[in-house]
Amino acid sequence: QDFHNFLRGEYSRQWMDLYKENPDQKPKDIATILIRKLCGVKSRAEIQSSQSAKEIFDRLYTNYTMWLKYEGGQAA
Repeated sequence: QDFHNFLRGEYSRQWMDLYKENPDQKPKDIATILIRKLCGVKSRAEIQSSQSAKEIFDRLYTNYTMWLKYEGGQAA
């Protein structure tokens, strides 16, 4: 849930656009769609096979861990 909150806060415009397009989706599904859009892939497997997508995801995850540490609460 923290990752959803991070994405919703950091990418609020994109999150809301996706929510409007997919109003019946759960937050975890919106997060999945957003991550794929940010990484420029259609599936999770593509993140591992594409160097550029992996770099984007790694930056996202690094930003998330920093957010957890400084803004979002305690890191697990």
